[in-house]
Amino acid sequence: MLTAVFQGHEIFVLFATALTLLTGGLVHRKARARAERPLTMALWASSVAAILSLTLWTTGGETAPQCVINKDVLEPFGTVQGQLNAAMFAPFGLLGILATRRLALTATLCVLFPALIETVQGLTPFISRLCDTSDLVANAAGAACGLAAGFLANKAFSTPTAKVVDSSSYPLIACGALAVILTGSWLAWLDPIVMDRTVSQRAANSSQKAAVSDALDEAFGGYFKPDNFDFTQGEGESGTIMANFRAGAAELSWPDAEQFTVNLTPNNIEKGHTFPVPGTSGPVRSSKDAERIAKAYAERFAPWGLERSDISVERIDEQEDLGWLVSWRRWRGEVLLPMRLDVVIEPEGNVRDLIARNIDDPELPEANVSEKEAWSLFEDHFGSTTDRAERNEPVLLAARRDGAWRVHWLLTVKTKDVMLSGTVDATDGTFHNPEERVLLSDEK
Repeated sequence: MLTAVFQGHEIFVLFATALTLLTGGLVHRKARARAERPLTMALWASSVAAILSLTLWTTGGETAPQCVINKDVLEPFGTVQGQLNAAMFAPFGLLGILATRRLALTATLCVLFPALIETVQGLTPFISRLCDTSDLVANAAGAACGLAAGFLANKAFSTPTAKVVDSSSYPLIACGALAVILTGSWLAWLDPIVMDRTVSQRAANSSQKAAVSDALDEAFGGYFKPDNFDFTQGEGESGTIMANFRAGAAELSWPDAEQFTVNLTPNNIEKGHTFPVPGTSGPVRSSKDAERIAKAYAERFAPWGLERSDISVERIDEQEDLGWLVSWRRWRGEVLLPMRLDVVIEPEGNVRDLIARNIDDPELPEANVSEKEAWSLFEDHFGSTTDRAERNEPVLLAARRDGAWRVHWLLTVKTKDVMLSGTVDATDGTFHNPEERVLLSDEK
């Protein structure tokens, strides 16, 4: 919620600061004559004003009256955003119990205040802030942590006559009425959207960090050392581990650890970050030079990619001189197997990018669907959209679907306005993964 929201909105920051200070000043002035702890009461009021400013400030546009219900209750605590939300509400709970010394009242407010904010966000279209139970959980947890710290401080430093007790029941009755109103509002007007999770990226765990670090060491002999790790979750427990380091970034599929990708900062942007292959030197002036250096790299760091493989060398850009792509592939007849090794060699002779998929050749079912039959199934699916479309060269490849290896026809056509693609199972003739993408002006 806080990340990058207020960048470029300095006027709002000044307004929120002024409102916070003004609220604290007014409450302190009123509380001096009535409250035992006017300064603490003023600071508590200031924390409320600051939170309201941050959470209810409009980001522009309108949103529908809905709220995301996240089934993964613990998810926000594994994200930086959730941790920031919790930290933002901790002073509310801390100052609340220090100011009121009423445990039940402050604990109730630690839940109702975040719930009120999420309800207002969900019901007020022009605020354009999303109602999300992940925020509610993180905010309430942060407030509860502050409450616990304040309660312990009261117990440790209070005089015998200043006990943490509840007195008047009217504030609690008002809290009960507010709870009924909020519950009714959610039931009557907010459209719930239930999701298994709302955040796909989180900090990588120790096993994931070790896996991507080992892959980086294997690919470059310990030349690069990552210092930041994230995990982007896909379906189920699968996803991608990302490791960042000064020279670039690496990605590893998880939990299979099959596909490994490394992108290094090219020399035309900043020198000194690409990988010098031991025992070789540049410059690279021809495909033979690129092949020589790429082979030296593969023989030392990825010998599995050379076995029974066909090599191809392609210049990336003739005019810009961005380097050469050297690729190894294995085939079984006309079927492209899943193993792949791609190395980009810069004009200076260093490795800039790497894509590695070290996987054994799988057992495959018989391919019974011809290319002509696959195109017919493709056209039956997309209908008249394929009329006068330009066909790309089809590829017969091995791909895993629903946990099993299958042979597929990968088909793509391009019309004036759209790109159509899909796969046909070469064994049973079923059609999968249809996609229709509108072409941008520079792609037409």
